[in-house]
Amino acid sequence: IGHSLGAAQCTQSLGDVLHMQSRYTEAVPMLEEAKLAFEAIGNPLGAAQCTQSLGIVLMQQDRREDGILRLEQAEVQFLAIGNGDDVAQCSELLGNALRIQQRYNEARSKLIRARDIYLELGFLTDVEDCVNALAALPTEAVE
Repeated sequence: IGHSLGAAQCTQSLGDVLHMQSRYTEAVPMLEEAKLAFEAIGNPLGAAQCTQSLGIVLMQQDRREDGILRLEQAEVQFLAIGNGDDVAQCSELLGNALRIQQRYNEARSKLIRARDIYLELGFLTDVEDCVNALAALPTEAVE
């Protein structure tokens, strides 16, 4: 029926369902297709959401560098469109991913950013998650 937005949303949903089923190799191309579709119709929020989902899926595939890159891209995209809660979520995901890679100073910076945004938005459970993640970082981070 020529409804490009609906088609992009369905493709994104299929990618998300495949992700939830741990069918990562099938989820990645579906999310990439949805991202391109959102970009083609000028929907930056949908594109950013797909980029974030791709980052998460890649991390779960142990493709950490690719996942971190996608999450950084999503963070920038969300920032550009003014989606504070999604910026915070990407920052938190990045902080935890960087911690796993023992990139503690970068992790600390991302987690502080996420914590501060969550605090501003009043998302106290998320603030607590960031505080706990920060507390788990080594105090003398060496990179």
